[in-house]
Amino acid sequence: KVFDTAGPPYAGGNPVPAGQLDRFVVSPGDTQAPQASGSAPDVVLGTSAPVPYFFTVTFTDDIAINPASIVDGLITVTGPNGFSTPVTVFNRPNSPAAVMTATFQFNPPGGTWDAADLGTYTLTLAANAVLDTSGKPVAGGVIGTFLVKRPPDTTAPTATMVPPNFAPGATNTITVVYTDDALMNTATVATGNVTLTGPHGL
Repeated sequence: KVFDTAGPPYAGGNPVPAGQLDRFVVSPGDTQAPQASGSAPDVVLGTSAPVPYFFTVTFTDDIAINPASIVDGLITVTGPNGFSTPVTVFNRPNSPAAVMTATFQFNPPGGTWDAADLGTYTLTLAANAVLDTSGKPVAGGVIGTFLVKRPPDTTAPTATMVPPNFAPGATNTITVVYTDDALMNTATVATGNVTLTGPHGL
């Protein structure tokens, strides 16, 4: 259909070969806001109590997450006894991607995990902080929780009596010491738990 000018009156020119010129894609564009989900392991005192504490957050989008929007302080960890701290980025990808996982870190209350830290901790992402490449933000809110807990209690408690020094004719007391690898349940220490036996049918 299309010719060059070879030969008068150009009707006998050379034709442009038929074939595909190029192609293009019609897409709906960026229609979805990105999402975030945290993954934080429980802390077991004495066995898996890392300092600093690390956790990961996976960001997903229908197009791509902007890694430059993943910065220090966009997640806050709260827990028992009024604990609250922002977290820092340990590592994150540098290139945009539809699925992006970043690792964050923070130090526990007082610098170490101990019995005073037992309980549930919550990871909260700031609203409109993390963006996709179109500028749509993650809504924010709670993205995960983890527990600080004691190790499984497999050892039975023991009871020992402090040697008494009885005084005849007086009211005497007996002291019993209960020992456990975790904690004793004080509500179970009650009248009748200990029986005193002795001569003459006591």
